[in-house]
Amino acid sequence: MRNTLIQEAGEAMYGSSWRADLANALRISHEKLDRMISGEEVIAIEYYGDILAYCIGKIQRMEEIAREIRQASRREHCPKAYAPSRRFIP
Repeated sequence: MRNTLIQEAGEAMYGSSWRADLANALRISHEKLDRMISGEEVIAIEYYGDILAYCIGKIQRMEEIAREIRQASRREHCPKAYAPSRRFIP
């Protein structure tokens, strides 16, 4: 795993506080995470699986939330429930 990929995964899962949140999730110190990201320390094999599992868990939760929002919008008879507003497009 590229060191930048750890950062990308952390930012996608946790937003701006990703370093602290990812270190806590992996049960490592913030300093150890920083050393892995900088390349000073090799990324231990067990962290690959952990990060993948966290990513998949976040994806599944977001899919659940999206389904709930879709269902709620149908109940409210919202005709634009399936298209994001132009303001939202990243």
